[in-house]
Amino acid sequence: MTPTDARRIAEELAEAKGWPFRDPVRIRRKAPWFLGAPRWTVLSNADSKGGNIRVEIDEATGAILASGYNPR
Repeated sequence: MTPTDARRIAEELAEAKGWPFRDPVRIRRKAPWFLGAPRWTVLSNADSKGGNIRVEIDEATGAILASGYNPR
């Protein structure tokens, strides 16, 4: 999985839930703490304190592990 893949998955989730997905977007790959696959964390509207979407994606499967929207 690439950062572009992670962003696409996060954008699709946001669209399905009706959440506004805004730039700039911060994408980070996190190694597992103990066991398991690495995960990608995507944060939209990264320069603001609010209006953010945060999505965590399993690198091996592309499954969404967690997601949330902070409207303000």
